[in-house]
Amino acid sequence: MLDLGFEEMAVIVVVALLVIGPKDLPLALRTAAKWVRKARSLAGEFHKAVDDMVEEAELSDVKKQVERIGNTNFKREVEKTIDPKGEMEKALRLEEGKTVSSAAAPPSATPVPETTPVPELPPAAAESDSSQGIPPKTDPGKP
Repeated sequence: MLDLGFEEMAVIVVVALLVIGPKDLPLALRTAAKWVRKARSLAGEFHKAVDDMVEEAELSDVKKQVERIGNTNFKREVEKTIDPKGEMEKALRLEEGKTVSSAAAPPSATPVPETTPVPELPPAAAESDSSQGIPPKTDPGKP
């Protein structure tokens, strides 16, 4: 901290011994130690306050970034990314102007054939199957 070597410390001790005297030197050393402790505690508090301010400043920056992201219009950003010139949007608007039936069924779609229900066998046919070794159909809900 102060880069005091052995020689400098020896000079300070000799001067203190001559100026203060051997009788009051222990009291002076205790007082100096209290001052050093007080200075260190004040420095620690200052350091902690600075760290808290830095952390608070970083948190406010993060908060600003989150607010900026929250205010972003994602739909518009995606539209700008996919279709920056708006050509696809114009083409879609033209297609929306057509009739609703053409929008519901595209021209390339083929009609779906209707299915007819398969008729069930009459009870007499079910019995005739049992004579051939085929068990009759039973309803799963009935025992």
